[in-house]
Amino acid sequence: MLTPRLLIIALLVASGFTSMPGLTEIADKLPNALSVSSKSAAAEVIVVFAGGGGKRVRHAAALAEAGYAKRILILGTNPEKECALSILDGWFPEKNVEILLPECALPNTDTSAKFACSLLTQSKMDKAIIVSDEWHLRRISLLMARYGNIAQLGYSAPTTSSRPWWVDVRQTKNISTECIKLAGCAIMSLI
Repeated sequence: MLTPRLLIIALLVASGFTSMPGLTEIADKLPNALSVSSKSAAAEVIVVFAGGGGKRVRHAAALAEAGYAKRILILGTNPEKECALSILDGWFPEKNVEILLPECALPNTDTSAKFACSLLTQSKMDKAIIVSDEWHLRRISLLMARYGNIAQLGYSAPTTSSRPWWVDVRQTKNISTECIKLAGCAIMSLI
């Protein structure tokens, strides 16, 4: 649920709060408003928000290989989906994993979440694992809640860090952009 607290945190981080001295100590005390807990349980489908240089798709394949689901839904632009298919080519020769690939290009997270919710609802699938990067999962969870009523959603990221993503120096390029987008989600939910 989007709260005023999340909006304030997102705006602070997006506005350059990340460069303030002592951010690490402050961030350690922040609630997990900018993240979701990564948990996975058996599901009907693994939904991959493609991108991330293929690591998301490889992570989804590893989850399927471990028996979490027998279907992988790949969302994204056409080049991202083509990249995903080339990664998965030959991965499941006898594993009986179905790859679902929408014909339409899904150019952003919002349209991908809307499409996923619609497809899951129409197909009567109420258990899914969402795969993306840690910095992306919070916004996806908010969009999935806005567009659908999927009974059980798990979230899984290909890599995890002991530090929150918004203070992880490896995530610097994503911090401001994602926080601005989170703030946009918060504002849209209030309208």
